Amino acid sequence: MNAEDQWDEQLFQWSHGEAHVAWIFWITRGMIWLARRVLWVLMIAGNFFNCVLLRQMELDADRFETRLAGSEIFESTAKQLVVLSIAHRRSIDDLRGFYQEGRLGNDLPHLIMANIEQFDDKIIRKINDLVYA
Repeated sequence: MNAEDQWDEQLFQWSHGEAHVAWIFWITRGMIWLARRVLWVLMIAGNFFNCVLLRQMELDADRFETRLAGSEIFESTAKQLVVLSIAHRRSIDDLRGFYQEGRLGNDLPHLIMANIEQFDDKIIRKINDLVYA
């Protein structure tokens, strides 16, 4: 956690300067160190609570979808999301290849759908068997 910049370097130089004012800069450096530690702890706590709340929101969304549409629709949607995710990864690989060839893609959703159309029923069943086994 070393975030020193030009100000920190200047404070370090001043704190090793003349003794009658150096103590002010030592105190300043100490307060900055303490403030950075407090902010680091708050960042970690915020990240923890963010993860917990995000997980809870996902669970709530899944529960409401199941209540609203039914368990069969929820299962179908979950399986479609896995297939879409795999097609998205393939599309990103395609775009990377296009870029290396000097071309750019202009319609990512269309490319994802084109990749899904290349999956036959056997591949989709295999994906579902691997994910939901």
